[in-house]
Amino acid sequence: MDIVERIRQLCARNDISIAALERQLNFGNGTIGRWSTASPTVERLGKVADYFGVSVDYLTGREQQETLDNLYLSCLRRAQSQGIDPRDLELAVNTILQLRKQDGIKHEPNQK
Repeated sequence: MDIVERIRQLCARNDISIAALERQLNFGNGTIGRWSTASPTVERLGKVADYFGVSVDYLTGREQQETLDNLYLSCLRRAQSQGIDPRDLELAVNTILQLRKQDGIKHEPNQK
């Protein structure tokens, strides 16, 4: 899987289009798509990696899986970009934990 495909997956997972990502990062229209045939700069890769909370190594395929921390950060960034209040996030997490407890699902914070 190439860099552009990984970015497409991250965009889909975070409910943002590539065009919107480019605007958010102040890239020109079509910049990321051109990375299929031309190498991006390290600076630009870093901006994309920071936005999604992943490493540049993940984007380039050197690291095969995102870390759990990066997945959490990605979810938080998505919530922030959608204007979700942090108190609402806390309420959502507490509700999930309560439902899991009612269903007898043990809370395992390091579970992938």
